[in-house]
Amino acid sequence: MLKSVKSNKGTKSIVKEFKKSQGNFKSQSISVSLDKMCFESINKINELSGIPVINENKRIVTRKEINTFDFILAILANEEIEELTLTSYRIGRKTTLMLKELLSNNKIEKLMILISSNFPKFAPEVWNNLQTLIHTEIKLESNHTKIMLIKTKLNKYVIEGSGNLSVNARIEQYSFSNNKEIYDFHYNWIKNI
Repeated sequence: MLKSVKSNKGTKSIVKEFKKSQGNFKSQSISVSLDKMCFESINKINELSGIPVINENKRIVTRKEINTFDFILAILANEEIEELTLTSYRIGRKTTLMLKELLSNNKIEKLMILISSNFPKFAPEVWNNLQTLIHTEIKLESNHTKIMLIKTKLNKYVIEGSGNLSVNARIEQYSFSNNKEIYDFHYNWIKNI
């Protein structure tokens, strides 16, 4: 059994006891309203750790409670996303459809994606869908990083972890920060690839 751990350096570490949950994004339909999905996602994130305040860093280990995309929806529940930067080895079809909907509805103003250069070969249909996204810059590189940078009017969130941008959560670990320095560090190297 894992227990919660707290650090003295202003970094809050949270490790939830692994438990099985049926409440994952995979079982839900894309046609579910965005408001309902955001509400469910913010509840999942709040149950695990909450949204970090400026200069706070949270650590999460979970099993099927959240998917990587839940972080985006949780932030959208309270803030508009000016810029979303994603790095991943792969992106799932449902995630691509959700990104398309969010971009089309101006919930995300600008999107940059760094994805594995092998992705077009092993997921051609999803690759074709990615290329149709508006306000999106896509970069192909030999990539295995899994990072999300979410810029809002007041915050710069960073989510680093093991989860790909798909809706099949497994045991995953995440670092969830609200930190300008970490955000700028990752944004600069991704932008300059």
